[in-house]
Amino acid sequence: MSDVVVRVDLESAAEESVLAQAIDAFTRWRSETCPADDTCRDAPEIMVKTSWRHDSLEKTLIFQDRRWAAAFLKFWRVERRRAN
Repeated sequence: MSDVVVRVDLESAAEESVLAQAIDAFTRWRSETCPADDTCRDAPEIMVKTSWRHDSLEKTLIFQDRRWAAAFLKFWRVERRRAN
């Protein structure tokens, strides 16, 4: 299976902090909501890369599983709106 790459453009340092908190909260949520006999109990495999793109900060999140990448994007949209 190939990695799933998600790019997130950040508008400020405060938004970078919100993203870090969202990643932490997502991993906790995932481990707490998965059934005990499910393989999703392990922490999600997420790699984070930081880069500058033009005049903004970009985070690249790399997931090993498409369904967890999609779940994180939904989670991130809610957290991002909540922070603004």
